[in-house]
Amino acid sequence: MATELKVHMRAHKRRVLPNSKELIVNYNKRTPPETISEHNDPLRIDWTELPNDPQKAPAYFTGKDALRIPDNSTPRYKLFWPLRHGWYNEHDYDQKRALFEDIAVIIEEAIKTQLSIPRKKDWLQYACVFVVPDLYERQYVTQILDMLFRDFGFGHVCFIQESLAATFGAG
Repeated sequence: MATELKVHMRAHKRRVLPNSKELIVNYNKRTPPETISEHNDPLRIDWTELPNDPQKAPAYFTGKDALRIPDNSTPRYKLFWPLRHGWYNEHDYDQKRALFEDIAVIIEEAIKTQLSIPRKKDWLQYACVFVVPDLYERQYVTQILDMLFRDFGFGHVCFIQESLAATFGAG
C-alpha cells in the first residue's frame, strides 16, 4: 500500500517525504482520539428495533429495516435477495413461487410505506409503470404482469425497457 501511495503521489507530481511513515506514526501516538457524540456521528447506524418478546416480532422486514437487523437478534432472521444484479436470484430459492412471493411482499410494503397508500382497494385508482431489463425473459414479465393485476389490483399496467426509462430520465 505504501508503494502504491508513492506511485500515486509521483504521478500527481507531489513530493514524497522519506520519513513520512514515521511522521504519521508519531503524530498518531501523541494525539488523543477524538470521541464523537452519538447525535453528531454521520456514520451512526440506526438499528432496527425488535421487541423483547420473540413472539411479538414481525414475520419479515423489508428495505433498510431488513439490512439493519442486529446480528445477535432474537428471533434470528435470514436475509433473502430475490433480485441480484437486475436478475431474479433463483439460486437462493428452492421454488420459483417463494421467489415471486418475496418480490410481491417487497413491492407491497414499498407501496404502503414509501407511497403512503395503505389500503389495497385504493390501488385500483392507480396505474403502474414497471421497468424491465433490456434483455428480459418473457415468462418473468408475464408473472409480474399477473402479480400486478391480480395480487395488487392496479387499474393499468405499462412495461417499459430500462433503456427507454433512462432516456426519459435523462431529459
